[in-house]
Amino acid sequence: MSNLIASKLKWVVAPKPEQNTINKLIEEIENLHPVVAQLLVQRGLNSFNIVRDFFKSDLKTINSFGELKDCEKGADRLHNAIKSDQKILIYGDYDVDGSTSVSMMVLFLKSIGADVSYYIPDRYAEGYGVSSQGIDYALSGNYDLMITVDCGINAVTHLERATAGGIDVIICDHHIPGRAMPKVFAIVNPQQSDCTFQGKELCGCGVALMLLRSLSRKLNKPDEWKKYLDLAAIATCCDIVPLTGINRLIVSAGVIQINNNRSLGIRALLKTAGYEGDLNVGDVVFKIGPRINAAGRLDHAKLAVELLTATELDRALELASEIESLNLKRRKLDTEITESALAQMHEADPDLERKATIVHSRDWHKGVIGIVASRLIEQCYRPTIVLTNVEGMLTGSARSIEGIHLYDALATCKEHLEKFGGHSAAAGLTLKAESLEAFAEAFENAIAIHVPGERSEPQLNIDCEFDFSDWYNDKFTGFFTQLNRCRPYGPFNMPPIFATGQCKARFPKIVGKEHLKFEVYQEHDPERKIPVIAFRMARLFDDLASGKTFKLAYNIEEQVWKGRHSIQLVAKDLII
Repeated sequence: MSNLIASKLKWVVAPKPEQNTINKLIEEIENLHPVVAQLLVQRGLNSFNIVRDFFKSDLKTINSFGELKDCEKGADRLHNAIKSDQKILIYGDYDVDGSTSVSMMVLFLKSIGADVSYYIPDRYAEGYGVSSQGIDYALSGNYDLMITVDCGINAVTHLERATAGGIDVIICDHHIPGRAMPKVFAIVNPQQSDCTFQGKELCGCGVALMLLRSLSRKLNKPDEWKKYLDLAAIATCCDIVPLTGINRLIVSAGVIQINNNRSLGIRALLKTAGYEGDLNVGDVVFKIGPRINAAGRLDHAKLAVELLTATELDRALELASEIESLNLKRRKLDTEITESALAQMHEADPDLERKATIVHSRDWHKGVIGIVASRLIEQCYRPTIVLTNVEGMLTGSARSIEGIHLYDALATCKEHLEKFGGHSAAAGLTLKAESLEAFAEAFENAIAIHVPGERSEPQLNIDCEFDFSDWYNDKFTGFFTQLNRCRPYGPFNMPPIFATGQCKARFPKIVGKEHLKFEVYQEHDPERKIPVIAFRMARLFDDLASGKTFKLAYNIEEQVWKGRHSIQLVAKDLII
């Protein structure tokens, strides 16, 4: 891939707010650092009350979001099923959100003696969501109650079969409903137009957690649901939903739980992978998420559920080792298929003039094509669809870019599709091979409506421009403490990116072939030196070593080595 030209980043610097607004916030909040004050105001946190609410971490705050439609009704039905010793089936998806949702529900219900089983469809034999085979399983098993988690909202026909067969169904989902709603016992989904719950950003596991929260109250164990915040946090981080509002509360508490009271399955997973220290949101996304996903991508998601619900350490370590092997295989496939897909993309569109990328091959493994779609966007910034052949049909994953709603774009092409689903940033689709040409043309036209001119460039959104002396001074400890209170970072609350100009590098060196390490300072302030790590920027070594001046965009991070804490900048981009 190194010989292929990557997209260049377009820096977009947020306009500085009115100084009077910044000064007012500094007056309202004692000892607030001016740099943090500017950052907060730029993110819409421009008064004491708003900042206070943003920083709240008390889970009791969830009460202020209201009640999910049908949540109490669903919890009552589940409570009755438990008291009557009825058979309960948890039906979930095969990704991280689905696997953690199933695990959480099973762990909770088994802990109180419920008769509970679970079903996750095979990614390749059944596909996403509620399947005909899954309903056959539920009916043949004589289940009284079925709870779908992270799926079900669009499974109108299949769930009608379940209901007709005498099974009460509770849907716990967060995906956008279609025009027709399933006729089931209860639908717990914040995306319903008549649901007044304020936490619309919940992932599937978050919705299921709210059901367990209601059930906990009915069991007179009001805090029981909190034991499963770790799983809800993993799902929330990995499903790339906004880390604001209720999700911020879930992730804040859940990451603390992962670090301080790690469950058996998560402990085994991380130990096998060689990670035993404290984790942050990024670690959850890149260390835990891909391994849970690897089970469903290359084997079956039940492996992940078995691990996350394991009660014996030896068995947990055995399952973790199996999943680690699958993850290594997944990484190898990822590299190979990405190389092949990039070559196909450049062969079909040498000048990269199209508004969208669509590539396909019968040889590509379905389990990694979503990852490959994201890789292609890194190389050519435009909506991307990667397709492969499964049982005579083309099935694939789509990823979008900022400003283009993927689900809406696919909806305009639905006449060429057998099925599709997803949201603004990611989607899945299935079509007949003979429909590919017509679909590709329709999708290109749909994207062109949103990108009428030249294809957009990937943006690097800069929060603030400062000299190093504005924050790296004798008040740095207080500044960094306040900055870290903005965590956890994620969508809609991204890690702040700062920019500083007139920079020079000292002692640059290449590490690990692709990366650079150096000390940075400003020309007018040579004694104020800060360590920098620049991932995948080794190509800039000669420019930095020759003493060229540059502008640096960076995150401010803390690195810990052998118990020692120190500041380090993580370079996001350099302009020389």
